[in-house]
Amino acid sequence: MKKKILVTGSKGFIAKNFISHLEYGGFSEFDVIKVCRSTSDQKLKQYVESADILIHLAGENRPKSREGFIEGNFNYTQKLVDYSKKNKTPIIYTSSIQAELNNDYGLSKLAAEETLLNYQKETGAIIAISRLPNVFGKWCKPNYNSFIATMCYNLWRDIPLNIKNENQILNLVYVDDVIKTLIEKMNEIIMNGKIGSNYFSINPQYKETIKNIFNFLNDIKDGQRNLKISNRSDGFNRALSATFLSYCPEKHIKYTLEEYADERGSFYEIFKLGKSGQISVSTTKPGIVRGNHFHHSKQEKFLVIKGKCAFKFRCIDSGNIVELQTSEDKKEVVEVPLGYTHNFTNIGTDELVVLIWCNEEFDRKNPDTYFLEV
Repeated sequence: MKKKILVTGSKGFIAKNFISHLEYGGFSEFDVIKVCRSTSDQKLKQYVESADILIHLAGENRPKSREGFIEGNFNYTQKLVDYSKKNKTPIIYTSSIQAELNNDYGLSKLAAEETLLNYQKETGAIIAISRLPNVFGKWCKPNYNSFIATMCYNLWRDIPLNIKNENQILNLVYVDDVIKTLIEKMNEIIMNGKIGSNYFSINPQYKETIKNIFNFLNDIKDGQRNLKISNRSDGFNRALSATFLSYCPEKHIKYTLEEYADERGSFYEIFKLGKSGQISVSTTKPGIVRGNHFHHSKQEKFLVIKGKCAFKFRCIDSGNIVELQTSEDKKEVVEVPLGYTHNFTNIGTDELVVLIWCNEEFDRKNPDTYFLEV
């Protein structure tokens, strides 16, 4: 029988990510019950009493009055506790690191925590609480309560940012890491019927200055113009770049590459990868020869995407000649040996399209390219 997972705040930022992971991540053993502010008390009671576990993600952080903190954080949690007592339903709660601070929001989150811990003492139900720092990721509302979301949204749209202290360090966790940990904790409770501690942390946590975050995001946006791609492969860079792209407006989803055209065909630089080089594409008309040059240190790889191509290499030192052919059907990468002058010819009847990787970005002032007929 499927386990019923009740998720509060189902229209909120963290909940939408949590639900999408459950619904599309292969968790077929779960049924998700979604509740939000519009859910009536009668329905809420019914849903809570039918659930196997509660994932309490609802909260209030921007109410119209101070009383809204108590209503949205403490009172709502108390209501969930009252409805859970019948079945001693386990509850996982996302609190805030501000529960350690003396402000209206933090005090209301602390009061909600205490309500849950009292519920545990009274019934023996399992309670797990995580005090979250600033959470960033896709679907977070911009210009509301998240500096990262606001920066991502505004940068894409050239909306000015009000940055008071660019050297301020932010303590951050990525929403996917939050969701991963919540699912792990949920499975632990369902499978074992117990947990080691009431409080758990989200890892990894990142500390970064506003200035560095701004510069990194601005580099990604500028990459549509200068073609440079910064490191996005792991850790904070991966998380932050993914977040930034989730706010990309329609007009920036595609961008045009600059064409370098002559009588032979066209050449386009596509990606400049910094220490990993550059990726380009060239088109060549039938019968046309490209190249007839060599490099001292520059390295290249070629992949025929469309058409049929003949490569020819001659070692400048020994005179050794290598000739080979490849085509779009073969998916063969051609590696250029250093010290060989080389060319390639479109031997097909249609346009030849070749993808080119080079180990360094093209420098027109120092191209390391020397003309020499093969």
